[in-house]
Amino acid sequence: MLKPYQGAFDQEKAAHLLRRACWGAPLSEVKEATQKGLAQTVEDLLDFRMNMAQNNPFDYRDAIKPGRGFQLTQLNWLFEMIHGPQPFRENLALMWHNHFVVGTDKVKSGSALMGYLDTLRKHALGNFTDLALAISKHPSMLRYLDNDQNVKGKPNENFSRELLELFTVGIGHYTEKDIQEGARALTGWTLKRVGKGTPEDGAEFVFAKNKHDTGSKTYLGKTGNFSGEDIVQMAAGQPATALFVSRKILRHFVSDSPTDADVKALAETWQNSKGDLRTVIREVLLSEAFFSQHAQETRIKSPIEFIVGTLRTAQIKPLDNDKYYEGLLKTLARLGQLPLAPPDVSGWSGGRNWISDATLLTRMKFAAQVSKNIKNKKGLHLSLLGKENASIENLLKDLPAEKQAYLLMVSPEYQLA
Repeated sequence: MLKPYQGAFDQEKAAHLLRRACWGAPLSEVKEATQKGLAQTVEDLLDFRMNMAQNNPFDYRDAIKPGRGFQLTQLNWLFEMIHGPQPFRENLALMWHNHFVVGTDKVKSGSALMGYLDTLRKHALGNFTDLALAISKHPSMLRYLDNDQNVKGKPNENFSRELLELFTVGIGHYTEKDIQEGARALTGWTLKRVGKGTPEDGAEFVFAKNKHDTGSKTYLGKTGNFSGEDIVQMAAGQPATALFVSRKILRHFVSDSPTDADVKALAETWQNSKGDLRTVIREVLLSEAFFSQHAQETRIKSPIEFIVGTLRTAQIKPLDNDKYYEGLLKTLARLGQLPLAPPDVSGWSGGRNWISDATLLTRMKFAAQVSKNIKNKKGLHLSLLGKENASIENLLKDLPAEKQAYLLMVSPEYQLA
């Protein structure tokens, strides 16, 4: 297991926790977390509810044209990230979205994409095998990776390949034969269109028994008359999966380059808990690795972290202006992270790829826009940078709050999560 953090949980540590878990938080929430203490704050984060933002103006059912439905789902999710009561839940949904990738290039149904997001939320802290199985059967995934076209005699290997390469064991832990046999087991997993011509136009999972290959298969070293459920469960339960997904979780919450020792330690907890994600993620948030200097100074904010975190920290209230949120969505696209539209099935690679001359200029323009709404200097450095620096505060103290905020937001330090 990861070594637990034993140090003081002061305001700087609380700010770091809320920045990583919730993208950011105003000073009042940082102080509240400090008073609660680390253990209770983490338990409160893990005990999230399924309540949503009130008065979210974006609903795929309001789309006049089918193509508008998935755009409204993207906007709905962005609004939820910024204004919703459960930012940690949405952060987890984003992490799993970047693992079990689907995209609007092939899934053009607002109903299907909303159902996909709700599935990620529901299983975000459950058992990994249950999450993998639920997503594997979801119409969005079946369509995105072509398993709706996977039939006996002409197996489509797309989903079977990505199940092993990207979702579970990772490269080097399977063979081409495993992919072929897995595809045979997944034949007959397809979908049926529902709600055609209505706002609920989408699809649901169907098992077409007459299209399923009932022959014996050999998969990951075992032989039997395996079903689709069998092979998803077998892949999800492999020791290599514990290592592969533990590394991804550490990359999301701790560092772009987690140590092999930390990955191995977290994978041990994974296996001991049989893939219980609540246990695994709790251990990460309470670990020495999470609060280490290495963790606090090496991870570059993704565009969503940058924009959503800034708006949550600045406590920007919901606006009755749809074009404002559509503008934010366009900004995210320019920065390279449009929700529900990753570049390919491997998702966003992150890290240094987030930063270029063009994206830095876009970040600066966004910072200039947001900083105009900041009028209070109190706790500005702590809430934005996650730490206090007397020398910098002294240099900026005579500037109005909005100019201080802008300079902090465009600083190299603010680009780090």
